[in-house]
Amino acid sequence: MIPDPFQHRVDPIALPPGLTPPLLAPWGTSVFYTNSMFWLCELGRVVGLFVSRQGEGFSYLGLGTLLMVVTALLAWVTKPKQVLRMAWLLAPLLVMVLGEAFYAASARITFSGQVLVELWGFFKLLEPLPSMFRTSGRFVWALHFLVSISAIVAVVVAARKRRIWGALLVLAAVVQLVEIPARPNVFDVQPLPPPFGEAWTGLRGNYRHLRVVPIQVQWVCGYNEALIGRLSQVAVREGLSINSGLVGRVPAAVGPLCNARFTGPVATDTVYVVDPNYMSDFHGAHCGALEGVPVCVAAGTVLAQRLTAVVP
Repeated sequence: MIPDPFQHRVDPIALPPGLTPPLLAPWGTSVFYTNSMFWLCELGRVVGLFVSRQGEGFSYLGLGTLLMVVTALLAWVTKPKQVLRMAWLLAPLLVMVLGEAFYAASARITFSGQVLVELWGFFKLLEPLPSMFRTSGRFVWALHFLVSISAIVAVVVAARKRRIWGALLVLAAVVQLVEIPARPNVFDVQPLPPPFGEAWTGLRGNYRHLRVVPIQVQWVCGYNEALIGRLSQVAVREGLSINSGLVGRVPAAVGPLCNARFTGPVATDTVYVVDPNYMSDFHGAHCGALEGVPVCVAAGTVLAQRLTAVVP
């Protein structure tokens, strides 16, 4: 019996209520979005204030930066006229940054994981612009940059007259630096899956394509990340094209292909990695297992001699 690595395939993420194609398709704003408490994003994640994919783009400012903001506000209290004058000069920038922050909250505005209001009708009026930006939560970064830089400049200016402000600036920097090692897993990158062995070599020049049946595209179709990762390594090493993977912008036409049957014919220049439930579609092909992966190729080609557990 051929092993079934497809059984570990992850289903596509569910559409939020009210989100229907082509609005925000595929998986655009309102899926990767931020929370109204974005400035406490990482803290909120720890104590369970957020649902999946909120705070996209790592929105947490850091305790040091938050301390700097508080210090800047204390410094500004003594100079309200200067603050108002500067705000007027920076008005265009403030409007742009606040607009991006609003977009980051998306059509579903939440607070502590609870939905406050949904604005699907308003966002639909802006189409197709919202659909162009998949990770809408990252638009809050501009506000982070403005707040952080403004706070630092304000404290530095104040420190030129009173040393206490300079001491607070140093304290905030130390707090920020100390906090980074306290979160060692924030920037971890998952290691690549181990590559396939010698059985998957020697394909260059004998085949041109590596085709997964049915297609697997992350977020859209069922997706086995480890399997597609290993197959992608084979495709790169052997100079083959591959029809599955993680794609930044997926055409709407891909969705109907997620469960499409194979209709043939079996091409001599293609290696088919086949879900066992689709094996019956490969009439006349030579099918079997290659390092535990169900594969079909045209009879008489290179891989046909290496397959085990042959399926008639």
